[in-house]
Amino acid sequence: NKYVYLEPCSKSKVLYGLDKTIQYIKEAGKVYVGEAEKFTMQCWSMGYRNAVSTGGKVVSSRQVDMLIRLGVDIIFCFDKDVDLDELIIISNKFPENIPLYYMIDETNLLQPHESPTDHADIWVKMVKNNIYRLR
Repeated sequence: NKYVYLEPCSKSKVLYGLDKTIQYIKEAGKVYVGEAEKFTMQCWSMGYRNAVSTGGKVVSSRQVDMLIRLGVDIIFCFDKDVDLDELIIISNKFPENIPLYYMIDETNLLQPHESPTDHADIWVKMVKNNIYRLR
């Protein structure tokens, strides 16, 4: 593992960073959801404190429940290699009335397997121009 949790836990039962970011998520009315733990740390360093990570591109039913309970818009910001079909499969785990959005690199700003937060200037562009309603 790239990141070690101080307390043993199952990654599928946590949203990385939620304990530090929950107040900012509530204030912003939205949460950016990334794959890797570095996503949350990179967002934080760029001033976007309303972010969490799932620990992978699979979102567990427990994580779905935790995201729903936040009561905010959910924006998936997964790596370049995750396509719209995979996001639709994830969205099917959520009830129909939950607002879901996704960030996608339509203009090829990212290299394969790069995260939207790997480059601050690209992140800012994508936040402004590349977020769409998933359903």
